[in-house]
Amino acid sequence: MDHLHIWSSFRPDDIRKQAMQSGQRWKDGKPLSVFDGVPVALKDCFSVAGHRLCFGSNIASCVEKYDDGASARKLREAGAIIVGLTVMTEGGVSTLGYTVSFDGPFNPYSLEHYPGGSSSGSAVAVASGLVPMAVGLDGGGSIRLPASMSGVHGLAVTYGRIILESDSHTVAKAGPLAATMLDVALSHLLLGQAEAGTFYGDLIGEGNIPPPHLESVVDDNGIVLSEKEHSNFKGVRLGIYWDHFKDSDPEIYEACLASVRHMERMGAELVNITIPHMRELHLSHAITILSEFGLNWDHRFFDPNYKLEGNTEVTVALGRTITAAEVLAAGRLRTYGMKKVCEDLFRGLKLDAIVSPMLGEKVPTPRNGYRGYGESDTAKVYKTMRYVPLANLLGLPGLSVPIGYEKDTNLPIGFQFLGDAWSEHKLIRLGLQLEQSTTRRQPPAENFYDTLKKFL
Repeated sequence: MDHLHIWSSFRPDDIRKQAMQSGQRWKDGKPLSVFDGVPVALKDCFSVAGHRLCFGSNIASCVEKYDDGASARKLREAGAIIVGLTVMTEGGVSTLGYTVSFDGPFNPYSLEHYPGGSSSGSAVAVASGLVPMAVGLDGGGSIRLPASMSGVHGLAVTYGRIILESDSHTVAKAGPLAATMLDVALSHLLLGQAEAGTFYGDLIGEGNIPPPHLESVVDDNGIVLSEKEHSNFKGVRLGIYWDHFKDSDPEIYEACLASVRHMERMGAELVNITIPHMRELHLSHAITILSEFGLNWDHRFFDPNYKLEGNTEVTVALGRTITAAEVLAAGRLRTYGMKKVCEDLFRGLKLDAIVSPMLGEKVPTPRNGYRGYGESDTAKVYKTMRYVPLANLLGLPGLSVPIGYEKDTNLPIGFQFLGDAWSEHKLIRLGLQLEQSTTRRQPPAENFYDTLKKFL
């Protein structure tokens, strides 16, 4: 799988050591959890002991990390085999997925198309069959977009649900990219466990962060509900802003509409909604995340010895031009959006989720000559992000589920469920239900490795 350029840090000897330890635990009848022996990966912005941390940037800037961050520690304590860190777009500033420093990664369904970013390597690691789950980070669709473009499931949780190692981003949240919805569910339970003394506990209040759970997904005995029960959408209320829903490529729209009609036939109630000032809310997200990029990468921007990618330099420079007045205005609109979407729509109309396509267009292709240089194309990026910003601006959970494939390219099509705060269990239930009606296709054989084939 070297040709997909997935890994930014990969240590075979360490992987074998972890596997031997897990094998011994199973032999002794003392596995640590259901994750014991399961290969997993983390995006190149999560600290993992012994691995270099690059943030998708110039390899000369990478630093060795000797301590596990919260997500790596939870996975290791559960017995998971941490395979390595996955390539991300430099600084996380692009949703397209290509990184100059690592010359990749590439979409396993088509090497001529972008894999989505910025958690591009995490999505490709799952889509290519190397791991069933990889951890990503989502500040502007960076979990959900690569999940959609690379044909896997991606859950970006409520802000503060999963502990991050930096509190400098107000729109970023972590989450799993996974092969199946059950993998998403199990990963959510593990990664979402709260800890005392964190920034998020201080900000939100320790007692105000509910523990992760799977109510309506498993029964009282912890057994996953049957396929028949999952196929029933009776009692589910789905909000649809139709004008916004239709603002996508015709083929994407038709595929997503078919999923909506399927859920309606299976008992879901469709609720027509309107979200006023959507353009301004999207602009508020852009102002917020760009200003935070500008702040966090300011030292590299002015370092004459540090070479940023062209697109990163443009993005950081733009972020540095944003004024305090604009940031303040964006914050006021964020407050308006929280009241309108959370109070008036989710709680006022008793919605279980707001649904939409995941992408505004088909999976994009790079421009000629992009390798080694990257690409800066604001229009292309915005089209991919058309259904992204509300989850990040308002701190709400969003789930991308693969529902089909483009007719001419066989590239994946994703569908999005947006939930109220702390409602990941509802999104997981809906994802499991929709998964039952979808026939999955693997990438071409040369881009897919079946890790279980030799054992089954």
